[in-house]
Amino acid sequence: MMPDSSLEAFHLYFINPSHYGEDGYVIYWEFPPLPSNTLACLNGLAQDCARRQVLGERVRIEIQVLDESAGPLPLAEIMARIRSGRGLVGLSGVQTHQYPRALDLARQLRREGIPVCIGGFHVSGILAMFERPSPELQEALDLGVSFFRGEAEGGRFDQLLRDAYAATPHPIYPPPPQAPELEGEPGPTLPNEVLARTRRVGPLDVGRGCPFTCSFCTIINVHGRGGRQRRPQEVIATLRTYLRQGVRFFQVTDDNFARLANWREVLTAIAELREEDQWDFGLLIQVDASSYRRKAFVPLCARAGVKFVFIGVESVNEEKLRQIDKPQNQVRQYPEMLRAWRNAGIHVQVGYILGFAEDDPVSMARDVAYLLDEVGFDDVMFFNLTPLPGSVDHRERVMSGEWMDSDLNRYDLHHPVTRGRHMSLSQWRHAYRHAWGALLDYRRIPRYLRQAAADGLDTRLVFSRMVGYRLAVFFHDLHPIEYGQGRLRFREQRRPTRPTESVWRFRARIWLEETGEWIYTRYLHWRVGRIYRKVTGCAPPPLPQRRSEG
Repeated sequence: MMPDSSLEAFHLYFINPSHYGEDGYVIYWEFPPLPSNTLACLNGLAQDCARRQVLGERVRIEIQVLDESAGPLPLAEIMARIRSGRGLVGLSGVQTHQYPRALDLARQLRREGIPVCIGGFHVSGILAMFERPSPELQEALDLGVSFFRGEAEGGRFDQLLRDAYAATPHPIYPPPPQAPELEGEPGPTLPNEVLARTRRVGPLDVGRGCPFTCSFCTIINVHGRGGRQRRPQEVIATLRTYLRQGVRFFQVTDDNFARLANWREVLTAIAELREEDQWDFGLLIQVDASSYRRKAFVPLCARAGVKFVFIGVESVNEEKLRQIDKPQNQVRQYPEMLRAWRNAGIHVQVGYILGFAEDDPVSMARDVAYLLDEVGFDDVMFFNLTPLPGSVDHRERVMSGEWMDSDLNRYDLHHPVTRGRHMSLSQWRHAYRHAWGALLDYRRIPRYLRQAAADGLDTRLVFSRMVGYRLAVFFHDLHPIEYGQGRLRFREQRRPTRPTESVWRFRARIWLEETGEWIYTRYLHWRVGRIYRKVTGCAPPPLPQRRSEG
């Protein structure tokens, strides 16, 4: 249906910024990694506002959702449309490592008088833990940028839209005394063009908040510790919307799904949707290490289609777990936990932290070997201990004056940004890469494949992981969770602090890097493929093609 041209248009843009690579270029992908749930939630709220005509009957709200990691933004078009009438650019879901890019975008937009609002964990975390904005936030405020702290449900988004339409934005939108309830709120949705670029993976949040008090965590200081959740029928309605768009896999972004008050009802409703309507889809959920001990939880997860579970084990050293205020993790229970999930046919991925106060390269290597060989984990996401704004760790370091890297672009959990007591930054970086090398050691791959086959899991996922993780960490110098397919670079899209390269120098750089990636990818496919064929007796999965190659 064509929009009514007699109505005034209010142009609303939600943009999840990318960030800068080590070479200073904005990171773009032909097929980006998992989409932002914040974009999905804001899109759902905005669509509801448009239906309710919160700006009046004579105003139509035109909504566009853009994930910058999928390619350069049409800034000229955005600015032209908003200048022709009214509108707002919301830089949404901005994590700390995305903030430098978000601020650079805000500068460009504000130079042209475009209204800009920034939200996400960096802004909300800083404002939750300190009385005054930090220097990088103050710089944005001085530009006339608004900040939105906390969540947008509970009517808060309506107010932001009305203020933007009236050109009377608040500098900072503070959260209400109590975090808004999710029951009755619109569910997350994404337009088809965004889902198509992310292999049609749908982000979904059922609840928010976590009861634990981990010192590195920002969730508890932004979403709170009290659990809030959507009704089962609301979750099902969101799933049906996604399913009609062709989505067959869902990333449930709840920090701890097992601690929802209504987890049983939600999982039962999802299981019935799969069984009665014969929908074939899978879920990834995040839970705590002891959740497998809850009665009927693991079997019900399997029935509901949970294919992957992410668990933050963080360490195999109980003293280190106490240092980060995570005594609920019991190291001696890790093997039992792993077996409970795998017996149900559910793949286990764990998070593991490197860089504790007493860590040194030797102790880190010893603990990683124990994690892999004694406990038996085969899919590990290694993270450097990072004092993210919004966490207790960050606040304590700021208050004590401890050194932290001043470049927020590096606060991606992949780069060390503080100093260890017993190792230099270079030693820390080397030990971190050594941990990934231990996980991806070619000699361990046969065991991973045999274990997956014995548990009835897809051995092709082991192959893809062994190749993909190596490409992300050792070629692109990125964390695997930020790794897409087909890195793209544009000469003009570089960090302002880095010089613009000449056309010939830029083209030579791209040719060398793309050629190197082509060679390395095929080498990995050959070497891991030989192991795969020997253990399984099957041909390895084919190499994924870039669109330019297909």
